[in-house]
Amino acid sequence: PQQQQLLEAAKRREHEALKARQEEILKHERLLQERRGEAEKRRKEEEEAKRKRAEEEAERRRARKEEEEARVKASLEARAKREMEAAERKRKEQEERAARGALDKQRREEALEERRKLEEEKRVLEEERKKAKEMEEQRRRLEEAAES
Repeated sequence: PQQQQLLEAAKRREHEALKARQEEILKHERLLQERRGEAEKRRKEEEEAKRKRAEEEAERRRARKEEEEARVKASLEARAKREMEAAERKRKEQEERAARGALDKQRREEALEERRKLEEEKRVLEEERKKAKEMEEQRRRLEEAAES
């Protein structure tokens, strides 16, 4: 009986040791599982953060591209506007030059016409002066003839 008690006590101790060992193994497995879960959670968080950074960078690139396109468009529009204004100024200057040219031509023609009129008046006056001189000469000859 005492030997059986010792045997049962040894079996109980062995069973308790085995039970304690199994609990330790289970505890260790739970810790490992918990660590795996945390590692998986961190991996997912890092992937999410990486995805967000990539989206933000893509958004920044898109915004920079839009800004550059807007700058190019504004630059082209400003250039086109300047070119149109320059063409308009050039057209107006040509019109003004043409108008001045026409005015100058008209003035030259008027001056030429005025000169022709003055020359004609001068010629007429010269003829009248000659006639008056001839008439004076003829009158003087007649007076001389009458006196003699």
